[in-house]
Amino acid sequence: MTVTLGVGFSPLWSETTLPKLGLFVVLGWLSAFAIGRGLDLSVRSYGGRMPHKAWIHGLTLIVAVLVGFRLGLNWLLPAYWLLAVTLISVSIIDWNQHRIPNLVVKPAFGAGLASLLLAQSVEGRGSILLGLLGAAAFAGVLGLIHLVQPEGMGQGDVRLAGVLGLYLGFVSSSSFDTGWNLGLVLLLASLLGLLNASVSAWRSSTSGAKFRTTSVPFGPSLSVATALVLFALN
Repeated sequence: MTVTLGVGFSPLWSETTLPKLGLFVVLGWLSAFAIGRGLDLSVRSYGGRMPHKAWIHGLTLIVAVLVGFRLGLNWLLPAYWLLAVTLISVSIIDWNQHRIPNLVVKPAFGAGLASLLLAQSVEGRGSILLGLLGAAAFAGVLGLIHLVQPEGMGQGDVRLAGVLGLYLGFVSSSSFDTGWNLGLVLLLASLLGLLNASVSAWRSSTSGAKFRTTSVPFGPSLSVATALVLFALN
């Protein structure tokens, strides 16, 4: 067994694939259980439809394993697992209830900041300052959109943008790169939101129902776009 605590996000433990897979599955199952309990609480408190837990658990396990093998066992991994749990929870709640609760977003920001700071101090990579810059910039941009068009951008989306900007800025090498990554996520999220709205309108027309202008949750689009950009940047 080899244990390394050096810079460059070196794995803490590397021996064989099977033990890693087993550990990631266990941690993924615990994450899935936490998400399920959180969704139960959200549905009981605010109503809405509870999705089938089987696919939630399956999705969480897959994401946990992918994140684990993408990063390896290092000090950055807890922060990204926390982000994955946050994105899955936010996407499901926003999709079903059209709301992003503070109970999820605020602790996610605080815990994410602490875990990223730990990763930077131990591994010597990443930038908390750029992370805070990204959080302020992304929340500020979506906050302006909320002020101009509050029915199209909720306060929950603005708060979520702060969490996403924290991670996007942390992995950037400069303020310019931070702005580029934020712009890319916003562009991808907008395209995904437009696709979601188009599919919803098409389903309404094919089902024979009278078309009505309805709000489309933006949280899932932001979550997917951020996950794609971070996965590509590592």
